[in-house]
Amino acid sequence: MKRLNILICGGDILNLQRTAKTLADDGVRVEITSQLLDYLWFSANTWDVLLIDLDGLTSFLRSLLPEIG
Repeated sequence: MKRLNILICGGDILNLQRTAKTLADDGVRVEITSQLLDYLWFSANTWDVLLIDLDGLTSFLRSLLPEIG
């Protein structure tokens, strides 16, 4: 099975790091950024999912973990 690649963008870096660790613990490849356009412009990576962190998104992501695995 192909490993899922996710890019998460948001302003709260500590929150993004916690979310990335939770997803990575479940086998998802995650990168985070606070500068989405700059990151996409200079990144050679291809992403399966791009998430923009909004209020409450972290708890939503955690609720999706059983569905992803």
